[in-house]
Amino acid sequence: MLRSLLSATLAAALAATLALPSSGTAQAPAEDPVFTAFVAAKEAWKARRFDDADLALRRLLELLSSPEHASKRDTVLPGYHFYAASVAYEKKDEARAKEQLARYFEHQPGAELDPGSFSKEYRRFFDAERQAAQERRAAAAPPPGPDSIAGGVLPDFASRGLDESAVPANTGDPGWADTAVAALLTDRERKDYKSLPDDAARREFVARFWDSFGPGEERDRFRAEFYRRAQYCDSAFSTEDVRGSLSDRGRVFLVLGPPSYASRSPLRQSQDVIDRLRIQNNFFVTPGGVNGELENWVYRKERIPKGIPFTELLYQFVTQRGYGTAVLQKEPREMNALQKAARLLRREAGEGSR
Repeated sequence: MLRSLLSATLAAALAATLALPSSGTAQAPAEDPVFTAFVAAKEAWKARRFDDADLALRRLLELLSSPEHASKRDTVLPGYHFYAASVAYEKKDEARAKEQLARYFEHQPGAELDPGSFSKEYRRFFDAERQAAQERRAAAAPPPGPDSIAGGVLPDFASRGLDESAVPANTGDPGWADTAVAALLTDRERKDYKSLPDDAARREFVARFWDSFGPGEERDRFRAEFYRRAQYCDSAFSTEDVRGSLSDRGRVFLVLGPPSYASRSPLRQSQDVIDRLRIQNNFFVTPGGVNGELENWVYRKERIPKGIPFTELLYQFVTQRGYGTAVLQKEPREMNALQKAARLLRREAGEGSR
């Protein structure tokens, strides 16, 4: 199994992207040069052959710059930047180490080093650069607002506008109920829509559906905000298998909007998916033992719809090999709140309270 100094998400995503087998051995299709270069860099780094690691990393970067490997860049680049920073530091090139860590922290802003795996000097250097990156983000961040997401884990939503050209027209598409609106439809509505005989009947159904969120301008504002969220989800949460707005994170985001705070922490190999809930929100970069990732979304009182009697909600998503990517953990309290929030949206939209 590929055991790198990467985040849990990167390790899982790299394995999926490079088609690693599930046996746990560090093997992949021999024709995959990205995997070969990555493993060569890692092994040279572990053996403290830093010149060899540097050469392998440069080869990796060359491969990632080619169009045929473009789909792997977002997955592999964080690992590249991490190793490149460490190698540069060991080769006394502090300027390059700072540059590479700055890029690494764009992907993993809260990463910490395992004290048992790195020298005190490099840990001090790493921590100082992480702090500098946090200060740069804070200086560049927009003032907190109703759509801001604290934690530095999720992409910015507050500045994300609506691409009106990408909002689907009401064409009576038979597959409409299986699009992002599935997060708002009841089981009965979904069944009724699928039983309609023609496009005209389906167009009428869709028009009535949006009207249920309020009249006129209120309806239009709600629909625009819904598709703004859907477009964000498609951009931020899509994988090779699932469109972001149809994912577990997408469903929560579409109904509740942006969380107040989001964080990620690793799942260790000793932690089972079932009994790992509520673990401490720390993120460690460590030579091995990572078995997946836990993503936490916290909704505080001001983000929870009126009518739901909680001051805080916690939604947790697990990424684990053989289990899935960002799978929602179905806690009864949070699931009931999500279902009730979807029902309340129609009444609240009509009352103009959202």
